[in-house]
Amino acid sequence: MPSAFSRRRVSADLDVLSEGSDIIDKQRQSPATSQSRTLAGSQTTFTKGDPTKQTIVNCCIAGESAVTILFGLPGGGGLVANAVTAPPQAYALITWLVDGVPSQRLISIASGTSITGVGEYVSVQAWDSSVPFNGDPNPDYPISCIVAPGTRGSTSLPPTWFPQPATFEVLASGLGPVINIPQNVGIRSVRLLSSLKSDLVTLNFLDFTLAEFMFIPTDVLGNEYVDLPVPHRGGTCGVVVSNADTTNMYASLAFGVDG
Repeated sequence: MPSAFSRRRVSADLDVLSEGSDIIDKQRQSPATSQSRTLAGSQTTFTKGDPTKQTIVNCCIAGESAVTILFGLPGGGGLVANAVTAPPQAYALITWLVDGVPSQRLISIASGTSITGVGEYVSVQAWDSSVPFNGDPNPDYPISCIVAPGTRGSTSLPPTWFPQPATFEVLASGLGPVINIPQNVGIRSVRLLSSLKSDLVTLNFLDFTLAEFMFIPTDVLGNEYVDLPVPHRGGTCGVVVSNADTTNMYASLAFGVDG
């Protein structure tokens, strides 16, 4: 008899959900088996400038209360920035499934990035968002991914999502680019690093209409992550840096992800 998981498949990413459903149905119908210490692992090659999504993990994790996904960019492959090559920019979309209901997280992949979640099944899709350039001697690079029991170690830094562009110039008496924040993927906080700390330089928060509903001056923000505020309807859907000073500046944004 099909499980509730099978009956309640949803339309989002049907291939992932369908495969997860089949794996969990088989797991539920089979005798309980001891879980290995590491649930899944892979190392996959990506090419800078190729945005094709690759599924790098499909894993049944029934019986585990929480698991942690750890990402790595192994050494070599031109991962150290220099005059002729630059670190790759990669993202991962993690889909947890519990009884057919999906929950997703979107993070940037960097060496040592980890995120914890709970589910009967997890799928990890990764892709590259680097800007390629001629003459790069190392266009290909590996991404490793391990799914293991347990939670993330205590750390002051959350999993992160970096927008594009993550670093940009803001001219005097001008605005930076509007950064749209993906919704329903666990983005909960933001950190702004800027070359100018002033009450005339602000981080402006935008609602679903991209209208400003709140701002915080950079001299108040400091260099810490702050929670995204919630307007009277919906969540924060975007941010923009405003520079009312007479000096040009540079800004860099990073967003913290729940997990």
